Amino acid sequence: MVAYFRVQNNLFMAAGALAGLGAALLGFGSFLEDMPGYIAAFAAALAAFAGVIAGRIFSSCWASGALKSVHSLLYVKEDPEGFLKKFTPMVERVPKNTIEYVDGICRLAFAWEALGDYDRGLELLKDVKPENLKLHRLIGTSLVANQRLRLFLLKKEEEQARQAVCQMEELKEAARTRAPSICANLEQCLRLAHIWLSALRGEKTEAEDLAYVREEIALAGNPIYKREMEQLLKLLQGE
Repeated sequence: MVAYFRVQNNLFMAAGALAGLGAALLGFGSFLEDMPGYIAAFAAALAAFAGVIAGRIFSSCWASGALKSVHSLLYVKEDPEGFLKKFTPMVERVPKNTIEYVDGICRLAFAWEALGDYDRGLELLKDVKPENLKLHRLIGTSLVANQRLRLFLLKKEEEQARQAVCQMEELKEAARTRAPSICANLEQCLRLAHIWLSALRGEKTEAEDLAYVREEIALAGNPIYKREMEQLLKLLQGE
């Protein structure tokens, strides 16, 4: 979260350092004067360091709220245009070798998905290299693969969607022992993808598949995703 607000984070930590140093001088100024120079300097540095930590904690809380407000434009208020305008420059400032950048690009692709511009979403994902991440490589790769799969399904490009499913199956197996929670999420995504692919092929829909999509609609907190699931249900029902 803080990665999107590096300038603000540095300012908060600098302010914390000054506040910590100021508090030490005001509260223990006369006491520090009687200490040897190196001890007084150490005590002052310790107070400043405590202020930096406090500033970092405050920055993290502030960044969380600020990011949540930006995300709400897309996921709550259904304003993809407003989200793209606000979030795009934030993502562009983040280093490309971080999970924050990968996650941000996936969210931007979802915003284009919400606008029905699936090609623009796929174009964004083309140059993302989550496999090069030093940390969070598996989750980053899974995020990109799932978003790409969704766009192929929405474009009704069966062959590309099938290839994306194969990639996610491999990711699922890789995550089975290393990251069970990611594996479970991938299994849910793949179940939906298989239902979606069957619908695109015009295959007979099983009752349990209809029930699964209806459950997705009922539980969806994201109005954009809910609308897509409603469209999928109509497709399954031959409407």
